[in-house]
Amino acid sequence: MKISISTDVCRRGQQAYTLVEALISTGLLLLIVTGVLTCHLTGLYWNLAIQAHTQNVQTAREALSCMSEEIQSANSLQVGSGSATNFIPVGATNLQAGNALRIFPTTNTTQFIYYYCDAGASNLNKIPLLGTDIITVASGITNSPVFSMQNFAGTVLTNSQNNAVLSVLLQMSFISPFAGVSAGYQAGMQITRRTLL
Repeated sequence: MKISISTDVCRRGQQAYTLVEALISTGLLLLIVTGVLTCHLTGLYWNLAIQAHTQNVQTAREALSCMSEEIQSANSLQVGSGSATNFIPVGATNLQAGNALRIFPTTNTTQFIYYYCDAGASNLNKIPLLGTDIITVASGITNSPVFSMQNFAGTVLTNSQNNAVLSVLLQMSFISPFAGVSAGYQAGMQITRRTLL
């Protein structure tokens, strides 16, 4: 007696997908993958946009921190108008505000740390003590004046006083390389020297 087993017989409950079912399941899979990729790419887009903004804010805070130490240990300060090559101090009886600041660490008035806001490039630049290199410490500056000498109540002085408080205000605008993304922010401080004359 010979028994033959056929392998072509479909078992009960095992059926193949129809073409319509395969197309629908493939379409749903594509929709899910497209949604996940869109969310991922949008997250990357915003991460890049915010990263440059955060780095600029951090740079400005570090610049203000460094400037604070230089001012507290300074012998004297001078506010005025200036650029990389010239500086004009405000007069003793004029409004004590400007886009440039000289910090004199000692009584020698030929040696100073120089900060100035370059309106053309919208940068706050620094020339270190006994240096000639221009260092950009913050970018995207939109306000002027940046530096002002104030009294204890925050009013800008109209004459030169020894016990004045220096106010530094950096209003910055960040424009992302991505269309439609921009942000405005500000950093500021009010500080005076540790020892007054």
